[in-house]
Amino acid sequence: MSPKAWFAAAALLVISSTGISSMAQANVVAGRDYTTLRQPQRAQVSADKIEVIEFFNFACPGCYAMHRQILAWAAKLPKDVTFRRVAVSFEKPGWDIMARTFFALEATGDLDKVDTALFDAIHKERLPLFTQPAITAWMVKHGVDGAKFTSAFNSFGVNTRVAQNERTIVSYEIGAVPMVLIDGRYSPQGDTYERVFSNANELIARAKAERSIKKS
Repeated sequence: MSPKAWFAAAALLVISSTGISSMAQANVVAGRDYTTLRQPQRAQVSADKIEVIEFFNFACPGCYAMHRQILAWAAKLPKDVTFRRVAVSFEKPGWDIMARTFFALEATGDLDKVDTALFDAIHKERLPLFTQPAITAWMVKHGVDGAKFTSAFNSFGVNTRVAQNERTIVSYEIGAVPMVLIDGRYSPQGDTYERVFSNANELIARAKAERSIKKS
């Protein structure tokens, strides 16, 4: 084994969120702390970075419970890690409207403006926003251009993303949400969100180490 390959292999023994703890101290166990996709998926943002995806829906209570925590965690991810969110619907009543709403907000650039407020409106205020007229009226009340939102909501691009929902669920083996996926392979698990994010940090580091070996 060449020195370069040896050092790459040694990288598997070095794991950290900013950089450093040993594999001996990393206690992630397959089946307990994470699951692995049978068919790994390619990154869609940048092949040079570790991709983290959150699969969710605004109508999902568990997604609401995790929402603020995952945004706080994602804000601290290193620059060589990308984070994106994907709304899935499972063809549940109301969930399809919320998935379409998410894609429309991404298209108009208004997601950050109303993201958390929309979660609160559904789960805290219990507002019935699961029709296009209702969600559009709410958007206007919260500073979103109604015409622009409606146009995006019914656009070809959003229709395409909604149509791809079932394929996304199958490809990424999504049985329930929220689900976090790391590097197209690893889904961290845990009995608390803190544990999920701790395991996610370990898996991000593992994915980086594995890539180092492949490059050697």
